[in-house]
Amino acid sequence: MTTLAKALYVQRRPTRAGAQTSLSRLIASSPHQTLTLCAQNGWLTEALENTIVSEWPSPRSLPARLGGLKRFAAKLAKRLDAITVVVANDHHECPIALAIAKCLAIPCIAILRTPGMSRGDFEKYKCDDFDHLFVVGEELQSKIRQWSNTPISPFNEGFLESEFSQASFESPRFPDAILVAGSEEPRKGFSDFIDALTILQKTQPNIGIKKVCFTGKVPDGQLPDLDCELAFVGRVTDFIPFARQFDFAVHPSRHETFGLAPLELMIAGIPTLCTETGCANEDLLPKSWLIPPSSPEALAAALQDWQRNWSSNRSQLPEVSRKIHERFAISTTSRDFFATIEKLSSAS
Repeated sequence: MTTLAKALYVQRRPTRAGAQTSLSRLIASSPHQTLTLCAQNGWLTEALENTIVSEWPSPRSLPARLGGLKRFAAKLAKRLDAITVVVANDHHECPIALAIAKCLAIPCIAILRTPGMSRGDFEKYKCDDFDHLFVVGEELQSKIRQWSNTPISPFNEGFLESEFSQASFESPRFPDAILVAGSEEPRKGFSDFIDALTILQKTQPNIGIKKVCFTGKVPDGQLPDLDCELAFVGRVTDFIPFARQFDFAVHPSRHETFGLAPLELMIAGIPTLCTETGCANEDLLPKSWLIPPSSPEALAAALQDWQRNWSSNRSQLPEVSRKIHERFAISTTSRDFFATIEKLSSAS
């Protein structure tokens, strides 16, 4: 593959989350020159070398509809040198990416990631105007194929080689402190985990969990009176270094298009119980590592199983990491994406 292409990636919010982490890995593995446009400074602009920080009007705002988006794109285009393709990192970035590409008269690609995306969103954010769409998750791909004749390819998430590591030590017994990964958004399932703890307190009060740390804010609703401490630490910038304080994690999400967080934890050497959402399924993970989403009862039972069979469940971690590497090493998963960038850049 040649390296004549130069891609401009557009990502409005620079805070660390799934889309931003995915983009940082993609850019780190790119064979092409890259430049990233963000609206503010933050985690992503600090993680990447070549960035432009400049606020643009919200695509649905009155200033944008009165020409503000086009004026911003035209002004920015004068600062861009030899860009051959523009990439929007989700549907919210599509209007500005298209406006910039139009000013430069170059192709435009979108990565569509949001699991709950509707046809109204697809049309409102002009997703059908792209030269190529890369879509995360089979469910979203199926919907968009019904809405559009634009060329569509799966977008397969991947991990850098540096992210694969073994656990630093083996804890002899089920830990008394647990990490719950996600956020306070209802679809991330914090309330399901709390309900599972309530069940355990009634049915197995001696399970030994003393503290649960959530990577998010307190969810809506009143918290129950539990014997263990619940700590809500908010958004964690250095996620994996923070997570390595724990020997066990849970990802109780109700819905994911891919589901990066639990796999990130596993390849970092942290056994993780997760819901069967996104890519997490029995082809990839042992049955004891999986639970159905939105089921506090199943989650409570699985926690009991891990407490009783800690050593045997945990011993499967090396094989889990091997399978994730085999399927999701970014050198493999990004190949089609970069080939499309090369093809469109050569044709423009």
